[in-house]
Amino acid sequence: MRWNAAGSLYNHAFRAANAKVGDDAMEPNNHPDSHELHDWPIYGPKDPEIANLVDQLAYVHGLRVREIETIILRALNERLASEKAKSSS
Repeated sequence: MRWNAAGSLYNHAFRAANAKVGDDAMEPNNHPDSHELHDWPIYGPKDPEIANLVDQLAYVHGLRVREIETIILRALNERLASEKAKSSS
């Protein structure tokens, strides 16, 4: 088990989030991008276009960080729901 910088337990969170997914779920340490995923909470995404889009939403359109995070969370949750639907059918 591993702790990230924010103090959350990766394997515990992974197992809890995927308890209903089944045996085909990948363990965090076996994922091909596990190192990058481990660094994500500290360093953020590698693709600079993500930062550019966030800057546009904030500085050009006046959105607050929480609003931008809500947009990101909704998009990720929609994709996760889609993936779960595919794997359960």
